[in-house]
Amino acid sequence: MQSSASTVHGIPTRRRIRVVIAISFAFFVAYFDRTNVAVLIANHNFDQTFGIAGNKAAQGVLITAFLLPYGLVNIITGPISDKLGGRRGIALAIIGWTICMVLSGVITNYTVLLILRVLLGVGESIMGPSVNMVTAQWFPDKERARANSIWLSGLFIAPAFSYPLLAWIVGSFGWRQSFFVLAAIGLFVALPLIWFWTKNTPEDDKKISPEEIQYIRPDKARLKNLHKASFGRRPRRYLVITSTGLPCSPIADINPAFGESEHFYRPT
Repeated sequence: MQSSASTVHGIPTRRRIRVVIAISFAFFVAYFDRTNVAVLIANHNFDQTFGIAGNKAAQGVLITAFLLPYGLVNIITGPISDKLGGRRGIALAIIGWTICMVLSGVITNYTVLLILRVLLGVGESIMGPSVNMVTAQWFPDKERARANSIWLSGLFIAPAFSYPLLAWIVGSFGWRQSFFVLAAIGLFVALPLIWFWTKNTPEDDKKISPEEIQYIRPDKARLKNLHKASFGRRPRRYLVITSTGLPCSPIADINPAFGESEHFYRPT
């Protein structure tokens, strides 16, 4: 594989930088998709369309419908990601949430919306395992923590942008258009970045230099043993990660309608 790799004007490549940018952006967009409904619940037209105006229980179920499968299905989607490879796993997640976004923007039935929220949670659940696979393949041990911190920072910075931006889209164009905008960003920006800027392994990238491969993988034995040490063969690890991650998820998906009902603010 290394013999087919090339350098750019004799300078070792840094293809792994593009990889971390692509996966960070994908996670950033994924957060927008999951929080869109939390913003829409505070929109009167949205509530009236689905018959949930004033029904806090029905509104809350829309949030839970995403969070529960998102956490639990990791136990299944992790091994699936092992089989597909990280790049294909992320691409599958983007295609899945794009379809859910488009369909959510055209329906008027609450039950159908609930089903789509469950499917969105299932589709996005493969993101975490797949991104971890890509990071493990593309970054040496000494850069692994830095790479993880970059894409994770995108996940935590996203709330600072998602709520005001989504509120602006809804206020300017309507609640249905918010779904279509997010679907377009996933399909035309996030998916091409993942597909063209990442590969399952550095050796699959024809434009990477031998020097960068050697830097990423100074010990080739680690690559051979990577699959043996994968989560797919140790499902108990999934239970640990799922149980520790689930309590944090609801904190991030705040429902703006709660503030309205408690008189903290009242959107116009």
